[in-house]
Amino acid sequence: MGLTKYVQKRTELLEKELSRVLLSYSEYKNIKKKRQLIQKVELTDEQTREIDKFYYENYGKKIKKDWHKLYQSYMGVYRHNYFPEILFSTKLEPLTNPRRKAELFGDKNLLSALFGKVGNLHIPQSYISCVNGFVRDSNNEPKELETLCNTISDGRYVIKKTVDTSSGRDVMICDLKNCCDNRTKKTLYEICQEFGENYCVQECIKQCDELNRLYPNALNTFRIITYIVENKIYIAPMALRLARGGGQIETTFIMEA
Repeated sequence: MGLTKYVQKRTELLEKELSRVLLSYSEYKNIKKKRQLIQKVELTDEQTREIDKFYYENYGKKIKKDWHKLYQSYMGVYRHNYFPEILFSTKLEPLTNPRRKAELFGDKNLLSALFGKVGNLHIPQSYISCVNGFVRDSNNEPKELETLCNTISDGRYVIKKTVDTSSGRDVMICDLKNCCDNRTKKTLYEICQEFGENYCVQECIKQCDELNRLYPNALNTFRIITYIVENKIYIAPMALRLARGGGQIETTFIMEA
């Protein structure tokens, strides 16, 4: 193995380990925030033994039960084979979603290019997209940001970061009139500058009547995870993510049992 390839390999391994450590820290930090929910659930001795036996046989060691208690508090159902988020994010996901590929498919500015021609799939229209500081219009033609902002019609738009974001973070809904947001009184140009080098300005789409009746002030979403094992596609339990309390961003999960 040449020196260059050796260094590249060692760098990739270091990046993976660093990512795993940071994810572990984040998951333990998040689970502590759910302490009130976790404390509502008491596992019996028999349930604890069943969980230990299952994970020792399949994972080689015992695990913390906090995630089992948290999921049971959500679902109202005990299951010995709940899969803890910390194992999902630090063990399974890095294997099934290689980081480099995940970065590519996770860039929301690439959705139209990757999936725009898929039938029966609606991708929100982007009027402004910024990729690593390069600004483009709806036809992917390079434009000056201030000039492009001045062409956007009055109406409701979504502005969001397109990389390194999730769970409703870094999303803003603007009601524009004369290129100025009614709520913040900032111009669209000023708002875009605050979003950094990777963001988009998109149309505000409408949800179906059923989801609108559940909560009309936000775009409620179904979260579906699929995975492949031995060339078969499986679908994990679905989750419905809802907003609440007048909010415009979904924050609450309702999971399929």
